[in-house]
Amino acid sequence: MSPISHRARVVSLPSQGTAVVRLTDMGGSGDGCAGCRISAVCTRSSEMVLEVAVPAGVSPAAGDQVLIEAPRALGRRAVVATLLLPTAVLVAALAIAMLAGMSEAGAVAVGLLALGATFVALCLVRERIEAPAKWKITKIISD
Repeated sequence: MSPISHRARVVSLPSQGTAVVRLTDMGGSGDGCAGCRISAVCTRSSEMVLEVAVPAGVSPAAGDQVLIEAPRALGRRAVVATLLLPTAVLVAALAIAMLAGMSEAGAVAVGLLALGATFVALCLVRERIEAPAKWKITKIISD
């Protein structure tokens, strides 16, 4: 399976082996977003800035156009964390509240509280979720 790829422009090189890039398009060979059914709800902005790894043998400079790639598993992780987990929590909270004999309004309140707690928890563990997301520069593209 091909990796997710995007074109980006190098903004800065803060340290050895890392670069800060700004996405310039959502294209590229093997682009995972093109065939993704939930891409409409994803952050697909040209203003998106990422810190990426610079492997040995690749020497970008600020302003260079580059191709960045990440494993396809990154997309699956994003779907689980942003769509499936919150939906499952909401449905489970509603079902438990209704089975406990709460009114519909009470069950909705419990469901929304559970959903809010889920998003707060996801924000608190965001770095752990993103840690395996290793974007890297694969090549420098001539303008």
